[in-house]
Amino acid sequence: MAGDRMAANTGRYETYPTAHPKVFYKGVSIAEGDGSYTSKMIIGYTTSFRLGQLMEYKLEIPKFKVGESNMSYMVEKFIPSLIDLIDKNYYGKKSDAEK
Repeated sequence: MAGDRMAANTGRYETYPTAHPKVFYKGVSIAEGDGSYTSKMIIGYTTSFRLGQLMEYKLEIPKFKVGESNMSYMVEKFIPSLIDLIDKNYYGKKSDAEK
């Protein structure tokens, strides 16, 4: 995975470099049989530096079970934890239809 360190001021059509990368590693616990070990997950983001900060410093990565499909892990565990992070930190705004 690759990413840049650019930020944009869309109102002025300008870009400028930032010191903070938009791709980073997070530890993830891997459950295998009766034990578990820690590995790393690569996460990248675009557009919102605030969402990137929340993911890098506050997101709790759910445990991944060996044998679980990547898709089911993302749909059933990872994305719900990301949505919860967004809600708890007042980043996203729910529409009336979602309440």
